[in-house]
Amino acid sequence: MKKKINLTLSILFYIFALLGILFYVTIEFTKTIMLSELGRLFFLGTSCIFLYFGAFFLSKKRKNNQPMKINLWIFFFMYLLLLITLTLFDPMWGRNGLSISWSFETFKQYLDTRFNIIPFTTIFGYLKSFDSLYATRTIFYNLLGNFVAFMPMAFFLPLLFPKQKKWKNFVLTIVFMVLGIELTQLITLSGSCDIDDLILNVSGACLFYGFLNIPTISAFIKNIFLLEKQKLSKKELLKILGFVVVIVGFLFGLVILRDHKYQKNLEEYQQTYALDIEVIDKRKECGVAEAFYEDEYYIYSLPCGKSDEVYVKIKKEKTYSIKEIWNQEEFKDRITIDTLKDAGLDVTKERKYQAIEVSGKGNVSPSISISDPKIIKVEEGEHFLTIQDSSEEPFYELYFFLIPLKEGKTEVEIRLNDMESNRKISSKRYLVTVDEQLHVLYEEI
Repeated sequence: MKKKINLTLSILFYIFALLGILFYVTIEFTKTIMLSELGRLFFLGTSCIFLYFGAFFLSKKRKNNQPMKINLWIFFFMYLLLLITLTLFDPMWGRNGLSISWSFETFKQYLDTRFNIIPFTTIFGYLKSFDSLYATRTIFYNLLGNFVAFMPMAFFLPLLFPKQKKWKNFVLTIVFMVLGIELTQLITLSGSCDIDDLILNVSGACLFYGFLNIPTISAFIKNIFLLEKQKLSKKELLKILGFVVVIVGFLFGLVILRDHKYQKNLEEYQQTYALDIEVIDKRKECGVAEAFYEDEYYIYSLPCGKSDEVYVKIKKEKTYSIKEIWNQEEFKDRITIDTLKDAGLDVTKERKYQAIEVSGKGNVSPSISISDPKIIKVEEGEHFLTIQDSSEEPFYELYFFLIPLKEGKTEVEIRLNDMESNRKISSKRYLVTVDEQLHVLYEEI
């Protein structure tokens, strides 16, 4: 009877574990739901708990620990699945898997922005950002996340591979594993190839290896995961547990302190740079449309004109006319057309140059090449991104302004690359003609 109960419980726990793993794999490869790192840990962790109890009751039924040993291999492969997903295939962290889109330009850009061989540059950079407007999530995920990422190897490798019980073998294995991932990221131009990742990954794994080799901890692990019956010192175990609680509490305290500093810095930034803007319209009747401001690409007008009767009041103190506000150095780059529109100003705009419009679906990054750059300059002036449904690709609208330099003809190529994989999505070529009056005409070829 007892054997049947153990077998039934084992089957139920294995079914729950299998359902959890299938759900995780499905959403990971179909991308119907974007799970955060904590969400992935939750599903895999819950599945591991079900697997543990499935093997536990099966071991009770069989009266040996063979199912628990098999479980360790399953846990190990699940951990590898999570590790490979996050380091090579996760678009949330700039990974594009094994999709290789090589060119001299993309490789140079990768080396300039996501490659580092100077030790501690990235680590000290994040530490210096502790008291800043840098996102708390980014700092802790990059520092603590990299430190913790390979810690499970200190648990699995010595238990599954006897030779890994030797310190030297373990350290060499971790170094080669991390180097393999970093070099794969370099080859595929995915994520970042950073020597500080190697330092954090290896340090975390080695520190945890030393912790797990404390005799009391080692015996505790074998009792839990291999169902052995080694003697434990309860007093020593409580001391270690207290130490772990202190470390975890310290880390939570750091997160809370960091969030407090972030909120304080954000409030100071908003007090310094955020402006309370009020548009005062003293016009009693509508006049003729009148231009009141122009930037690099547009001329902005008041549909009803009379700009000398429209004012902007800042923080309920200073008042300027709609034309004067742009000449105030203290508000430079802080007041824009959009901020005035949000405050109620009615504005129309007119393009100063001819523009090529490109639209479609996807998250794209454009690149431009001109056969004769002495004739025309092409600049991306606007980039509109619309997301209607999180399960669908965003809709983009791009505007490329054709700024004439001198009379002549030239060809312009606009290439769109996928933001995640850097692979080319589309490429269009245009014949651009500039006449004597610097008027621009273009046609797709």
